[in-house]
Amino acid sequence: MEWKLKLPLAFFVGALFSSASSQAQPVYEESVWDSTYVVGLPLKYATEGLVMLSWNVVYGRDYFSDEKITSEKIKPGLELIDSAVLAMRDPTGGPRQLRVERLLNELRPFSYSPLMSTCYSVSVTESTQFNGFNTGCHIFVTRQMVDLLSDDELRAVLAHEMSHGEVGDLVRTYGSLARAFFAHVRILMGEEMIWALTGEVQPYNQKILDAVQKPGDTHFAAQMQMIMEAFSQTAERVEIRADVNATRILVRSGHSGEDLVRALERLTKASIEQKRNTGVVANKDLRGYPKLQTRIKAIRETAPIRQPRHQNSYESEPE
Repeated sequence: MEWKLKLPLAFFVGALFSSASSQAQPVYEESVWDSTYVVGLPLKYATEGLVMLSWNVVYGRDYFSDEKITSEKIKPGLELIDSAVLAMRDPTGGPRQLRVERLLNELRPFSYSPLMSTCYSVSVTESTQFNGFNTGCHIFVTRQMVDLLSDDELRAVLAHEMSHGEVGDLVRTYGSLARAFFAHVRILMGEEMIWALTGEVQPYNQKILDAVQKPGDTHFAAQMQMIMEAFSQTAERVEIRADVNATRILVRSGHSGEDLVRALERLTKASIEQKRNTGVVANKDLRGYPKLQTRIKAIRETAPIRQPRHQNSYESEPE
């Protein structure tokens, strides 16, 4: 066979092998940066304190009075902040709060970080969204989500939020945002220099100009969207890592990773239905999330499926 025929064949076989290899790789692979010791506890505490301070400044302000300032993507985030601050200032207690505290206490002994295991607390917020989030030590879960999920599913969600605290994802998130911002500035300045010298608009700048043509968009909004798109690439890995670590916590505590699978499936279905009922046709959030099937694959690759030691008999009842 002549070399002219061998070369394309080699490329084809190589590409085929590479594709097969990539398919065989797990969804999530750990790195040294995923260690719980990379982000120190004092830094976690300090970052959470700054977040709480900023939330109290934002709380109750009407950012929706000027439509040019606030897009539809930001409104849900501000609503979550308001409900979280209210829950901290005026805890309602009741069956829901007692339920989530009981489930969190069950998980504490299985935390990967002994120092973090004692700092966790949880609050039920009055938000209408199906959501949970973590600021470091403090976990917030919405009333809608608590009412939707069984004990096993809600415990799995709490394990997921604990996992964000274990590795200091709040600190890492700010680092990722900073990197995305500085990368944006670097590319933008470089292309501006090329434009000044040649008069040719480069691809990155062109993308901003195209976005500005849409009704209601500004240069600032377009640039923020591009920064968030870059950040979302990191954010997806963060969620997968939290799913993987949550699965390990669940298995160590005698429960099953399938609890988290069921929780994600139920929450996804409920969120889609809620958006449909409120007339929201685009399922786009401020930050990116992995596809549901990608998350399920990562959970099932983490550990063999194990059945819980006991069947859940507790179902929440609305107050």
